[in-house]
Amino acid sequence: MTRVCFYLTLLVLVGCQSQRASLAISYHFRHDAVVDLASIVPGDWDRVCFLGPYSTDEDAELLLGHSWSLKSNSSVGESDGISLLLFVRGDDVILAIDHPRNKGDFSQLDDQCFARSQARFKRVPDGGNGLLAAP
Repeated sequence: MTRVCFYLTLLVLVGCQSQRASLAISYHFRHDAVVDLASIVPGDWDRVCFLGPYSTDEDAELLLGHSWSLKSNSSVGESDGISLLLFVRGDDVILAIDHPRNKGDFSQLDDQCFARSQARFKRVPDGGNGLLAAP
């Protein structure tokens, strides 16, 4: 029973971390001209990768260079309202965030990865929610 409680607690903490990071990204998107993911998203990650709406497991594998179950870790494959941000260390995805596009639209960066030092994106007004693009 203790092992079950441990794993449930771990799932809740990871889910909370993902939600907190998405909220922080949303805040900076609204208030800053440049969204610097390296300063917003804590953790020991060395690159961030983006998958857009309706991405598949095959898209994730091509982007990451190895098998990773998108279906098990995200709902981006079923929705056009989110983008998936993958924070990666080496070959390990350490944080996956389903980020609402109306809170900062990363879909222009679909199928791309950026080193942590390059994870700065500027807000480009588009008459709606704005887009994020590499500066």
